[in-house]
Amino acid sequence: MSAVKLLPYYTYEDYCRYKIEEDTILQPNCTVICKPTKENFLDFPAALVVEILSPSTALKHRHTKFSIYEKFGIKYYVIVDEEKNEIEIYSLADSSFVFTLDDDCRIELLLKNIWE
Repeated sequence: MSAVKLLPYYTYEDYCRYKIEEDTILQPNCTVICKPTKENFLDFPAALVVEILSPSTALKHRHTKFSIYEKFGIKYYVIVDEEKNEIEIYSLADSSFVFTLDDDCRIELLLKNIWE
């Protein structure tokens, strides 16, 4: 498994999988973890998971995967909706995802650059 190293994080695109159960394997669009792994499946929560919506995956990403990532303890879950040019950022608080940013936290995204 190769990764792009962004100190002290490791990003995995399209091939980092979570084995939730024997018959349930999730493969996010992008995963950021804080330690290297040589396993084929992650067995610990990632720092951040990104899913990109499409008409065929929107319901699954917003409901099924949302609930699974929440239970699995993923710290941040980002949903990208390219059709609406929107990004939703959820953070795990008290074992549930919330859609808020603290007053001390500022994130500036130049969306016009993302959607080009």
